[in-house]
Order: sequence, then C-alpha cells, then structure tokens
Amino acid sequence: MKKLLLCCLSLSLCLFLAACDTIVTSENGDKKPQQNATPPPSAAAQIKQLTASDAEALQPNGRYEVKITPDLRTAFFDLAQQNRLDFMPAKDYEVGQEVTEEPISIEDFDDYLYWVLAQAIIWESYGNIDHEQTPEKLSAAYVHNFLQTHCGIDTPTPEAGSIAKIDFDGEYYYYPSTSWAEAPIWELDNLTLENVNGQIFYCASVFEYNNTGDSIEYPPDNAWEIIANAQEMPEPFNITAKYEIFFTFNDNNKIIYLGKTILSE
Repeated sequence: MKKLLLCCLSLSLCLFLAACDTIVTSENGDKKPQQNATPPPSAAAQIKQLTASDAEALQPNGRYEVKITPDLRTAFFDLAQQNRLDFMPAKDYEVGQEVTEEPISIEDFDDYLYWVLAQAIIWESYGNIDHEQTPEKLSAAYVHNFLQTHCGIDTPTPEAGSIAKIDFDGEYYYYPSTSWAEAPIWELDNLTLENVNGQIFYCASVFEYNNTGDSIEYPPDNAWEIIANAQEMPEPFNITAKYEIFFTFNDNNKIIYLGKTILSE
C-alpha cells in the first residue's frame, strides 16, 4: 500500500491550491493555507449533489443503481485524490451495520496514521511536495478529529515513542522519512444507493490504474478527461485492482467512510 511512487494532482485540487497564497501555523502545529477566494466544492459535496434526486426518490429498504455519468466519474476521481482513498485501510462493512465506537487498536492504528498523513500533503507540482504548505507534523487532536469526522471512530492514546515508522512525542505525529505514493487514478464502475431506515448508504465499486511497465512513466496530463469519458488509459497504465468503498453522509452533509473492500488486486 505504501508504494514508492510520485504524485499527480486532479484538476479540482489544483484549483484549490491556486486559491492559496500565504500560510499560517495553528497552535496545534498544523500549517493551514489562508484563503483569499472560495475554493470549489469538495468532491464529496459534488457526489451528494449529483445523487440527490436518486436518494430522495428511494423508499425505506429501497435500493437503486445510479446511472454513471462523466460528472460522477470525475467526482469520484477527485474524491480518491483529495482524501487519498488509496491509503484508506481495508475494513469489512455491510450496509446498515452499526459503526463501532471502540477505538482503533494500536496494531491497526499505524495504517490509519499513514492515511491521515497522506491526505494532508500539499503538492507543488507532479512529484514535488510543497514543503511550505505541507505540515511537518500533525497533532494528536488533528488525527483524532479527522478519523472521528471521516470514519466515526475514535483513536487510541499511544505512549510517546514510535508507532510503526511514525514518531510520536506525546502530542504530535511526525512525517516519516519516506517517499509517498502517487495520488490514485480511480475510475468509478458502479454506484448503488440503499435506504436503511431513512439513512442513505452508498456503495461504490472502483477500478484503480497503475503503471505496469518497466520504466517510470507519469500518468497522462489528460487523465482526468480520460476517466470522465471512460476512455482507455494509454500504456503502461492498466487496471491493477478493484475496490468497494462504503460511505454515508452525516447531518452536516459531511462524508463518513464506513468500509473498504478489496475485490481484486
């Protein structure tokens, strides 16, 4: 999962960065871009908007397979890149099951830490991390709030020291000295909505593209458009995995990830 590759950015993320110019550092040690313009809607918000009519038409215990459009494909492409769903740990889930409130075990916590760290990286250009905007560390409160908000799960409170390859001083988690995987190139294959007691659950099956050649090749500059139109990705990029991602939205319209199933790899 922690493959040593470079990163590419989606169009929406580039627009987001274009709206940022100066950096302020919070008391928690997290660098945050100061916004001079309103960024575009998040991919999660776009997905909810694009499926709103389908969700509203669903009766209790109803299930509906959404028609896949170019807008939905690009929204999921952006969602995977913005939230680094390639780093999201695999977690079994069945639609409608209750979300556990027990903290993540220490054994599983390192995978979740890599996910939180990966999604906080800001990229200056293809393969180049913007060190001015990317935080050097993330507070324990930030990690806890991210996982609580995005997964509805609590985090353990580890002792100071090293968790896997990530250093923790009791208050902050520090980025490990390692290369980071390229942002995922995902293509939406199927999206199903299910109404369980008035709550809409989403199950998205997606294909993942990777470089399967012998030399380093970057994804094409128009990968976003290729995915939008369901065109064939040029060699050496081929489908190497398929996943199911389960999620819903809370009362504040924030996405909550419930599970990730590896269908093939």
